[in-house]
Amino acid sequence: MLVNLGTLMYINGNGITYLSIGMWWVEMFPVIFLSLFVLSAHGLGYGIRRSGIYGKE
Repeated sequence: MLVNLGTLMYINGNGITYLSIGMWWVEMFPVIFLSLFVLSAHGLGYGIRRSGIYGKE
């Protein structure tokens, strides 16, 4: 498989520009927020389920 070095360097140059202008924070903050929200909701649900008050009539 042949790799076009010019295209590879162009992609690398765009990546460095993207990282240097700080746009990666725009994508990372929502990902981090959603991940923490899902983990905390899971932990809360697990705690409620383990407490024994959920599901009793």
